[in-house]
Amino acid sequence: MNLSITLRDRRTYKEYAGLFMIKTGACIVVALFLASLGYICYHGAGTLSPSFLSSFPEKMMEEGGILPCIIGTAILSVGAMAVALPLGIACAVWLNEYAKEGPLKKLITLAVANLAGVPSIVFGLFGLAFFVTVCDLGVSAIAGILTLAVLTLPIVIN
Repeated sequence: MNLSITLRDRRTYKEYAGLFMIKTGACIVVALFLASLGYICYHGAGTLSPSFLSSFPEKMMEEGGILPCIIGTAILSVGAMAVALPLGIACAVWLNEYAKEGPLKKLITLAVANLAGVPSIVFGLFGLAFFVTVCDLGVSAIAGILTLAVLTLPIVIN
């Protein structure tokens, strides 16, 4: 009886151990997510009602509903996609089909990849500084739309 473990067997055991740890971690994350979602649904089910979703806030936003928040989110999301999708697709097509290989294309590709990793707070501060202050758009939906479009642009391009 040969009790020696070959190198291939060791790799197989390591692969199974690694796969087990990954699956266990994924199960823990999913379980925590479901527990959080269940907690929110259990404690928030009593406050959700059609009037809460379809009415305006009252008494300094301590009572009433969230209709303006829902409408504002929809305007920001649709507006940002209306700006970012055409620009991002045009830039991606240009980079992949028309741009000549060289240092400029590499620089642009690197810049787009780096922008995809910038935290959203930095984009928010950029939007505040540039769109609100420099472009004098004020705190408005258009400033928010443009800021969110700039945030999503590198993702659309990639």
